[in-house]
Amino acid sequence: MRQNKLIGPREFLGAILFSLIFVIPALAEDSNSVNIITIREAIDTALKNNPSIIQTREKLNQDKAATALTKSILYPTLNFTGTGLYQEAAVGTSGTAPFGGQPYNSYNLDLKLTQPLFAYGTFSAIRNSEYDRQIHSVDLEIAERNLSSQVIQAFYNVILAQKLLELLNRQHDILQETLKTSQGRYQTGRGQLLDVLQVKTQMALLKPQIITAQNAIVTAAANLTTYMGGIPQSDTKLRGKLVRIPLSVIDSRVNLKQSRLPELERIRLSRLQLNELKDQTWGKHYPTLAIIGDIGSTSFTKADIFSNYSQFWSVGLQLTIPIFSGLSSVHEQRALGSQDYQLESQARGATETLQLAQLTARKTLESSEASLGSAEEASTLARESVAEARRNYRLATIDFLVFLTVQTSQFTADQSFFQTEYNTILAMTNYFVASGQSLTGLIDLLLEKK
Repeated sequence: MRQNKLIGPREFLGAILFSLIFVIPALAEDSNSVNIITIREAIDTALKNNPSIIQTREKLNQDKAATALTKSILYPTLNFTGTGLYQEAAVGTSGTAPFGGQPYNSYNLDLKLTQPLFAYGTFSAIRNSEYDRQIHSVDLEIAERNLSSQVIQAFYNVILAQKLLELLNRQHDILQETLKTSQGRYQTGRGQLLDVLQVKTQMALLKPQIITAQNAIVTAAANLTTYMGGIPQSDTKLRGKLVRIPLSVIDSRVNLKQSRLPELERIRLSRLQLNELKDQTWGKHYPTLAIIGDIGSTSFTKADIFSNYSQFWSVGLQLTIPIFSGLSSVHEQRALGSQDYQLESQARGATETLQLAQLTARKTLESSEASLGSAEEASTLARESVAEARRNYRLATIDFLVFLTVQTSQFTADQSFFQTEYNTILAMTNYFVASGQSLTGLIDLLLEKK
């Protein structure tokens, strides 16, 4: 007895996701209710909804609050203390204890004011906090750039997967047409049963490839959905195609003299912040000066707590001079000096790495440009060959083996062409990033060539 096999949650989610993104939009497209998403809209959605970007952006709000908190050290502090005690003092040997050693009440009110006048490194601490905000702003810029690059890769990976599925479906249609021709020739005695069996064999081998291609689309769409920070709606459809942009057009949009590499900017800000940290660290080893004020009242009864006889006050300057701190300042300066040297070495290493990345991206783009022309020519010739082979096969001038070879060559050529187009888009993306160019210019190019 045949038993039904239950699918797991992963297969169920994949089937649902596939239908949401591709099947339902295809059915609803005629009703003009499809939500079209271009590459720019996909990036905008990702920058708005991606959890990691939201977290990094919220970090800036935290830095603003931290900077305001650091500025609070410039303002006065005011503390009020009120106590009410029932106590008994020890008589001891002098016999001068209040109230002869009997229990009594004690009430105290005290209001203290402290206003810092001078503390070395105070403004450095504020600037240090401000550099935190600037550094995290650069981190957000890097995160948004990297996410945009990932969305471009994921977006066109979905389109590439769709193209490959279309190739397989087209090959399946050709095989179906070939099967009809083979069966007709076999029934009329002009063909062999072997040709019919070979066509059916190729169709059977093609079915798992189509399923694999469908699963590849689901996986690619799920990856794009993750970057966009949510599950797409049922009426969502991608609009875009693999495009070919000449290298001369790309060079016209790239201005290396106005490049911005946030990695280097982050190191520069870190070194400036370290200078402020040095002054801030030295501050605790320098004298500090503050105004202090104290007003209060002390009484043994509640009725006299606000009496003029119970009140006291004082105002003056407080100077604090650190004398010895165990040579901690020497060790702190050595540690900060080592950090400065590390940042200097990091800057040199980052510069060399970015220069190598730019050179690599440029040569990869040039290679992709050269490969794309050959791949396009091969694809064109392969389509012409298949058209001629189909005509010859219908006329029975070639056998199925020759026709299959030509058909396989076309599939390989088209697959290589689409893959090369996709690789060229990735190469352009990497070149823009490595050259310190805004990806907005690349997006404009992709949409212009759509």
